[in-house]
Amino acid sequence: MRTAAARTGAALAVLAAMVALSACGGSEQNTAGRKVLDLKIGGILPRTGILSPFAASGEQAMDLAVDEVRKAAAKAGARHKVTITYASDQSLPANAVKEAKKMADQGTGCLVGAYGSAVTGRLMTAVAAPRKILQISPASSGDAITAADDRGYLFRTVAPDRMQADALVQLLDDELRGARGKKVNVGALESTYGKNLVEDFGDAWRAKGGQVGQTQTYRIDQPTFADEGKALASGDPDAWVFFDFADTYSRIATDLEARDGADFDVGKTFGTDSLASPRLTNTPQTSEGLRGVAVGAPRQGPAAEEFDKRYKAQGKAKRQTFDAQAFDATVLCYLSAVAAGSTAGVDMKDKVQEVSAPPGRKYTWMQLDQAVKALEAGQDIDYDGASGPIDLNDAGDPTAAVYDVYEFRRSKLRIGDEQIAVPERAGGI
Repeated sequence: MRTAAARTGAALAVLAAMVALSACGGSEQNTAGRKVLDLKIGGILPRTGILSPFAASGEQAMDLAVDEVRKAAAKAGARHKVTITYASDQSLPANAVKEAKKMADQGTGCLVGAYGSAVTGRLMTAVAAPRKILQISPASSGDAITAADDRGYLFRTVAPDRMQADALVQLLDDELRGARGKKVNVGALESTYGKNLVEDFGDAWRAKGGQVGQTQTYRIDQPTFADEGKALASGDPDAWVFFDFADTYSRIATDLEARDGADFDVGKTFGTDSLASPRLTNTPQTSEGLRGVAVGAPRQGPAAEEFDKRYKAQGKAKRQTFDAQAFDATVLCYLSAVAAGSTAGVDMKDKVQEVSAPPGRKYTWMQLDQAVKALEAGQDIDYDGASGPIDLNDAGDPTAAVYDVYEFRRSKLRIGDEQIAVPERAGGI
């Protein structure tokens, strides 16, 4: 018969074991000493609103990612359960917060989203940081996110806008046979997206010796763009650049086309990823000949070709900007949980950069099972994603990016063979 002291000691030992188990953040040890994980991921998608063209492809890419990590876990012999649920923010911050809070209440450890930079910022301050949930955006490229006070919970797989501005300048420099002395008029939607790109593009274009003529911003709810159109049509520029979304751009470009005596030429007009939208094919008078750059992903090599094949086999959604980034954001949720041995955001956030950047052995998305084994053995890895190397820095930003060159031709959005690779600018913003 045990003494009272012995019984007390046994009780304390059980209590200590329970505390240790509860501290694992949604995990437990199996008999082999490997973590048992139950990771819940929440996908925040813009199924309606100005970013809706990117929702279907994003969801299909996230579904593919979950399928791939499940297969990898099984192949690696890991007891990891991964599920994903979706909600639409309708491209509005309030809706994103509402839906993310529901996901948080259900034990979600990682949010993939949002798409709009303003929505992502609000989601971070209202839900991710205070509720200690890891957040990885596949599409929010606003420069302000780099310096956001996110308490270490916010990351992104899409490069910041300053890098896209550099890619656009490279394209214009080539198309105009040199930037020096060439004048560009700029139109932009009044938004964080538009403001950032106006500044970034202007700085990079002038650094090349180019000139910025008229710069006009406008609101999405304006009944007319008469004043802005008059200004943008003036000055005989060598090209026009718009940082806008399909619906608003179509309205102001229609006004420019209809203006008597205006020299506006869609064939001399350029844009960024927000105009790489099939919606513009509905208005060929404002899109035919429009060119630009959009966030892309490598197209050459076995990993790139296999991703394209599996994505297309996953569903009916066509390839679209941010699909590879959505895939990688979802995979990084999982790899961060494996590295942390926990599905608690407070643990996962400290592993995101570690699994996505050097040092560490490189593993592509096609080698996820090997990456899982390495992480469970306590080894460092460097995930090479479908969108490229990623290599997140201390601010949670990718340090290199690949941009597609697109063109609207014969009422179709066509992605050319050319791609522009851009490294991060020295010194950041």
